[in-house]
Amino acid sequence: MGWGIDGMYEYIPNGFRHSFLIRHPYKVFDSWERMINRPIEDESKWMKVSEMPEYLTPSGMFYKEQYDLYQHVKDHYEPNPVIIDTDDLLADPGRVLKAYCQAVGIPYTDDLLQWKPGRECMDQQWMVAKEQITLHNLCNHHMETFTGTCFRKPTKIPERNELSDDVRHCSDVCMEYYKELYANKLQV
Repeated sequence: MGWGIDGMYEYIPNGFRHSFLIRHPYKVFDSWERMINRPIEDESKWMKVSEMPEYLTPSGMFYKEQYDLYQHVKDHYEPNPVIIDTDDLLADPGRVLKAYCQAVGIPYTDDLLQWKPGRECMDQQWMVAKEQITLHNLCNHHMETFTGTCFRKPTKIPERNELSDDVRHCSDVCMEYYKELYANKLQV
């Protein structure tokens, strides 16, 4: 996540391949709005993503921060960092992962296409901020990941008129950065 290291690029390790995962802003903010408001039935009382504290929702709505990190990596570490669009990955995981592995110089195996269910990876291996763990425990927003055993097909991108005013606002703030990243995504 680009916002987690925004302004602290001196901590980026050298000698590694850097990769970026992107998702359409309509999907991100629509999903996030529903996740943070899951316990609230009355939509008129929903919290706005754009009004969340900056440590949870940075001013660039994640995308500017990710774009800035991408540019920094591109300018200082490697000319072609790999960007994967999540819809591409979900639509054809084998093909995308083969292309990704080739791009970063690691061996591909079909074992990447399936996994055992469970959240041990998060509990034992992820290094994340306390706030993210708390948010996960409150909202269970990774449950599909923990109960799934393979990639699932992507959902359609919602139409703009299907989105709340807040989701449209958040998307508008970052769409230019998403489009720039999308234009440089891994081609398969």
